[in-house]
Amino acid sequence: MTAPYLKFERLLDSEEVRTTNIAVETTLFGVVHINEPEVRSFILETSEIERKLDFIFSKPTVLDLLERHQLKIENAYIADQKIYENKSKILGEVPYISHTDKNRRKKIFIYLTDCTEKDGPIWINEKPVPARAGDMLFFDTDTPHFAGPAEKNSFRRVIRLDCFNNTEIRKDDYVSSLSYKFYKNFPFIYRLAFLFLKGEFKNKKRKISDHLLNKLT
Repeated sequence: MTAPYLKFERLLDSEEVRTTNIAVETTLFGVVHINEPEVRSFILETSEIERKLDFIFSKPTVLDLLERHQLKIENAYIADQKIYENKSKILGEVPYISHTDKNRRKKIFIYLTDCTEKDGPIWINEKPVPARAGDMLFFDTDTPHFAGPAEKNSFRRVIRLDCFNNTEIRKDDYVSSLSYKFYKNFPFIYRLAFLFLKGEFKNKKRKISDHLLNKLT
């Protein structure tokens, strides 16, 4: 990939964006990951990805991208982000300052909402990359990038896929570790942890997006 990033417009049409948002909002199986009070990510289980988002991964554009770069999907995230305060100390730290990732990855962003400059789009090579709902972005984390600062009360929802190519893995990358190999070979043990976390979501009657965002207030 010679360009700093690849952008595919309208990977999802408006109806697919709508149904995907519904699928996200009614997904209760996963883990809430907290970076800061402003940012929470909902990490989907593999079974939920296969069950609810399979139509995305069967799209020729996505299949070609994964095959051409010989990529394996490591993690999938649904990031629901709403900014209540944009003067946080974290704006002077990674991921809000230009950096490259310690562990090299190819990342795929599929936008489920419009992401203008006020919504804090990703910056790659010191340039913002806004997107519309349905667009897909692909970039290498060895390229300098950072999360753009978002305006107060802005909101964005993105599917993020972290992918890797075995030939690009560095020696100290955790995907080469025994614990990662154990996880891949014995996923049922990690599934037990999800069962405990799942109980919290089952007791909630509201949608997952409301559940996450209400905790930010």
